[in-house]
Amino acid sequence: MRRIFLAGALVLGAAGLGAWVSARSVQRRVAQEVALRGAALGVTVREVRFSWMRPLRLSGLTMDRGDGQRLTIEGLAVGWRLRGGQDARAHVRHVSLRGVRIERGPLVVEWPEAELDVVSWRGGAGEERIHVRQASGGELHLHGLVTATAREAALLLTHFDVSGARVRWASEPVVAPGVWTGRLSVAQTGDRLATDAALSAEALRLALPRGLALGNGEYGAPTAVALAWTASRDGASTVWMYTSRASSATKSMSSLHPVHLPRECSKMRASATEECPNRIDRSCRYEHSFKTNSI
Repeated sequence: MRRIFLAGALVLGAAGLGAWVSARSVQRRVAQEVALRGAALGVTVREVRFSWMRPLRLSGLTMDRGDGQRLTIEGLAVGWRLRGGQDARAHVRHVSLRGVRIERGPLVVEWPEAELDVVSWRGGAGEERIHVRQASGGELHLHGLVTATAREAALLLTHFDVSGARVRWASEPVVAPGVWTGRLSVAQTGDRLATDAALSAEALRLALPRGLALGNGEYGAPTAVALAWTASRDGASTVWMYTSRASSATKSMSSLHPVHLPRECSKMRASATEECPNRIDRSCRYEHSFKTNSI
């Protein structure tokens, strides 16, 4: 009996050593693959850690392509499963994000943490389809397509909770985003770019920055907001229209903004209808209608 136990322990030890060696080999391969694919996107990763028993962990992700935009993620953990076939996407079952920060000039978006169950992830030939779900029931569908002549992206949100995120302008708090539902799409073919959206938010909170002498920097009451727009850029001109509505327990506000902007018109005056100051194109005009309703 003792020999059986010793033999069993020896087999388990050998298996554990083999798994450890194999894990180290997989970790090196994953790190090499991440570095290779990330380089094309301007992404660097400080550390990659792989284990057969725990999530794949990436630390210190940074995307900085030198265009004024920067994305950093302190930690990304990818929960995976053995079953799923040859496509690596099918093995991903959960994603944990920690310390997400997006910067563009004075605008900063921070999302301290997020836990997302990956319901499905399929792709190939320049196409990606991702469906994730939050523990609260919120869902996000993302579809992206890239071909030699066109790029398309479509986003669908259903009660997706980003209330833990914060938007800042020049270090001042501006928006606590709340919970979002709706759709957003962007498509580009050659010189033509088109986008449209219909989005609504619950429990969004706004803060007026102290630097503008308009408020004390504290967030206001939770507010419901609805946004919609349609825009296109084709050749020398941009045409777009958007509507917005914000409501709280005491009042609501809605607006309609149609705009037609030739590219040569680089600067618009503050008045509601004004001739473009650019001498090249005096026909450029800005049309703006606005209506407010208080309850």
